[in-house]
Amino acid sequence: MLAAQIRRPTGFPIAVTPLGTAPAGSIILRLAPDRTALGEEGYELTVARDSVRLVANRPAGLFRGVQTIRQLLPADIESDMGVERYDWSIPALTIADQPRFAYRGAMLDVSRHFFTVDEVEQYIDILALYKMNVLHLHLSDDQGWRIQIDSRPKLTAMGSLTQTGGGAGGFYTKQDYQTIIAYAQARYILIVPEIDMPSHINAALIGYPEISCGQRPPALYTEPKSAGARSAWTRRRLTHLSMT
Repeated sequence: MLAAQIRRPTGFPIAVTPLGTAPAGSIILRLAPDRTALGEEGYELTVARDSVRLVANRPAGLFRGVQTIRQLLPADIESDMGVERYDWSIPALTIADQPRFAYRGAMLDVSRHFFTVDEVEQYIDILALYKMNVLHLHLSDDQGWRIQIDSRPKLTAMGSLTQTGGGAGGFYTKQDYQTIIAYAQARYILIVPEIDMPSHINAALIGYPEISCGQRPPALYTEPKSAGARSAWTRRRLTHLSMT
């Protein structure tokens, strides 16, 4: 991954070779199982005149250290095309780094605003660059049901057709979801799925109204759910319940 990242903007060939055969001027990545103090994600990075050396106890640590190398290089290293530049240097330094928090997460609300697999992968790439290790993926809410369930096909056939503000919506097939999980795993990110129930299931009730109180299919819901709107809905429900 690091070699591919460097090749695109620099045009340098950046060969990948086994440890022990690297010439002077190389970026050297090394696993050291005896360095247990570095933990699962810690690493040590040393930049000298003749080499860049990254050492970690576990593969996740090497991956986190690679992100630091990316951050130390000029910003053009993130370009997807060749850049006319003559200085691709990293300052001489030594870094010993471990995460302060084991759980470093972000959330993507694909239920209210659907994102394609490619867009989710772009988001995962950003999380990886900033050393996040958890993605909370919000897969169902009133506005849309986004994950294929074989035993309940109407969840996506009917409940995925829109999103907040209208629009086509969408959903992930089982293969789509496996692709997202594999992409995240390759970047040492855990996917935590959220299926919102028993509340916030308007999208599910569209296809399966028999599980609702009124047993009538509701309309598609495209409004954002603000705290005020939720409170008003709760008051109406409580009033209804108190009268019955």
